[in-house]
Amino acid sequence: MHPGAATNLCRRAVLPLLAVAAGCASTAPVYEPGKLTPQQVAQCRAVETAYRSGAADYPKLRDEAKRDPSVACWLVRMFVRDIITVREAARPEADDDFLRAVAKVGDPFEVRALAEVRELGALAVPTLVGDLLQHPQTHPRELGVELL
Repeated sequence: MHPGAATNLCRRAVLPLLAVAAGCASTAPVYEPGKLTPQQVAQCRAVETAYRSGAADYPKLRDEAKRDPSVACWLVRMFVRDIITVREAARPEADDDFLRAVAKVGDPFEVRALAEVRELGALAVPTLVGDLLQHPQTHPRELGVELL
């Protein structure tokens, strides 16, 4: 018997099994810390408004929000979104970006978001792990490693 015939027979038997196994494979579960209540949504909006406007009462609002794990998760996600937005908008050919890189000075928007993630400390870890480190794409996982 020619070896090709035996190989073809083996492939015919194995391919359906591989297809079934691939269909049974599961993707990584999406991290969901819990649905926000209307009160939590209002608190998140107040904290974001204070953060974006540079309000003097922002640290107090942030510290109050840190007490609730679901709201803290939302804050981490907001800061991560800001970091990603800055990095995706970066244009290496722009003079400002080049000068910042040479002087080792970061984008103020990104620097502030990074500082806020650091301020949240251990409270940020579950969100960073769940949203970034367990992400199926490489770029978010690399950001998760950097932020941790």
